Amino acid sequence: MEKIFLKDSILNWKAMIEGGSYHVQEGWDRPYEYLEVAYNIINLHKKELELIDVISNLKRAIDNRIKKLSRDYNFKGMNQFGFPKDNFSKLECLGLAKPLMLDKIVSVRNIIEHQFKNPPDAKSCEEFAELVWYFLKSTDEKTRCRAKSIILKHDYKSGYESVYWLNFNVENEFDWSKIDVFGWVSSAHMIDDNESKFCINCSEIKSRDLLTDDSIFISGTCIMDTLHTADVITAFFVADSHL
Repeated sequence: MEKIFLKDSILNWKAMIEGGSYHVQEGWDRPYEYLEVAYNIINLHKKELELIDVISNLKRAIDNRIKKLSRDYNFKGMNQFGFPKDNFSKLECLGLAKPLMLDKIVSVRNIIEHQFKNPPDAKSCEEFAELVWYFLKSTDEKTRCRAKSIILKHDYKSGYESVYWLNFNVENEFDWSKIDVFGWVSSAHMIDDNESKFCINCSEIKSRDLLTDDSIFISGTCIMDTLHTADVITAFFVADSHL
């Protein structure tokens, strides 16, 4: 197999979801059941201590959603590529959520449960519930359709096909150490092997057979350092599925 070394700038091309699976939706909406219970308690509670269960159910909603994301996308397998081990920080690195208020809810819950403190008032509980609602909405798409391939497009313009692009694909239950790739690049996107940490171990290389076009089709497996692998992983989560 021949190795081709590419410029880092390719990883800044427009990322779009190219393919995925809807077969992992089971349980995606369970967090909303916990959220509904929380809202019911807020609206119907008679005693202050009943609000303890609001915070408990909000934490269950958060935990359930994160557990599904972690299972579907192999969060643990990302740790070897420099991602933080705690899931809240990982969510931020992947562009899925900001952890500050999620952590606040967990902290409040722990204080209530372990230090027997009074729960927040009903207004504060409602604000926490709204934050959880936003968190769920921001991650719904990723829990309903699991992206298994993305395409990075050069000089992307809506409504136009990019001449140069690379498709990255992850199989085998999201083994992030094995990312397959294929697509079209030009000599301008290549670089000397001692200047790049972004390499494709090619099983196929071919040209367009045009004298005026130096485009090359490549297909193979990515060989990258942890930093560049992390960039590709992140692209799977920030990739646009709507354009």
